[in-house]
Amino acid sequence: NGYSWSTPAHSKFGISPSKGVPSSPREVRVNVLSNTELGVSWKQPNFSGGDEVAGYKVQWDVDTKFDHSSATVRATQNSTDYFFVVRNLDPFESYFVRVIAYNAQGFSEPEIATHFLMYMNTIMISLIETGGNVDLTETFSIRYTSNQGIQRETNPISVYATSREVENELNIIGIDNAVSVDREDRSNVFDLSGIETNYFDIRYRLSLVGDQDISSISINDENLGSIVPSVDF
Repeated sequence: NGYSWSTPAHSKFGISPSKGVPSSPREVRVNVLSNTELGVSWKQPNFSGGDEVAGYKVQWDVDTKFDHSSATVRATQNSTDYFFVVRNLDPFESYFVRVIAYNAQGFSEPEIATHFLMYMNTIMISLIETGGNVDLTETFSIRYTSNQGIQRETNPISVYATSREVENELNIIGIDNAVSVDREDRSNVFDLSGIETNYFDIRYRLSLVGDQDISSISINDENLGSIVPSVDF
């Protein structure tokens, strides 16, 4: 009695790359935009996990449990830099912020944000009228030009618009999740001596998080009447 065996003429092995979760987002930074807002910026992971990164989860909390609040930012094709503005924070609290990348396989390890004072530009828009000739009909629009020469313009905005209304208009034209607007009313009905002046002075401060693709900002003043606009960019 003996033993015999045979081997196939050819052996085939199918090797397919395994897929997994992405690595953590890179260079997660946070800026203080106002006493109730934080700007968060980050870069895409070095490793996608073999599957396309679908988006990012931004989490913030007063402690490191991170069970308080979060938001989702979708990944966009050919984008490496991302920005998000965390709003409606308690001005008397301190916050921890972190960002997590995810794909179809799951979530990356979180990356805690570090404080960073760069990648933020501030633009001041002033609307001033000194003759007392302002009514409820005046409007303006914000026009921006990209570094590639592309121009976009908001819908008409009332001179009495809230900061959130201005933010919404800027989001519509593409400055999305990366702008914070503060409104300041410096108008005076009377001067210090009690004389009526009807001095109209509204300021909008735009804080842009990240390296926004903006070459210039201007105001369309066709419907502003005697109100004089200015932009400090």
